[in-house]
Amino acid sequence: MMVKTNEHIEDSPVRGDKKQSHKSKAISFILAIVIALFVSQKIYIFKITSSTMSPSLKSGQFVVAVKKKEIKQGDLIAFWRGNKLLVKRVIAGPGDKVEIDMKGNVSVNDKKINESYINKKELGKSDISMPHSIDKDHWFCMGDNRQLSIDSRTVLVSDVSKNQIEGTIILRIWPLNKFRVIQ
Repeated sequence: MMVKTNEHIEDSPVRGDKKQSHKSKAISFILAIVIALFVSQKIYIFKITSSTMSPSLKSGQFVVAVKKKEIKQGDLIAFWRGNKLLVKRVIAGPGDKVEIDMKGNVSVNDKKINESYINKKELGKSDISMPHSIDKDHWFCMGDNRQLSIDSRTVLVSDVSKNQIEGTIILRIWPLNKFRVIQ
């Protein structure tokens, strides 16, 4: 007479396969959502190619932008200027009045703003008249590296319209040791 044991069950990969299967399904589900967002153009991944947003973002880093309905002061946005994708910081929005003095102090609606994200204040390249008023569905944007950035302070870039905006930067994803949420 042969005695049956449960050894084949303990050695069976079925238990491990169930855990692995659930993990694989979860990863597949998350990946499917990211791909769907990417395909539906609600998420955009791209490489920073200049140092105009330094120290916040540096050349060579990869970031993720998402379409958002609301854009607010301090957001980093990606927008099209001609055939070039630019990244700048929102300083002021529709209906606001911007003033930049010769020392680089920025005021919005007569209130000086705190810009802890820049290394050095300066006027930089500017050929617009101050104070500057922003039209409906437009935003005034500047690079964090004020000396190098060509931005809303010039007629070359000017204020950014709603139609130009690709998305708001939410994550820095590469290099991995610099991965973080962008605020």
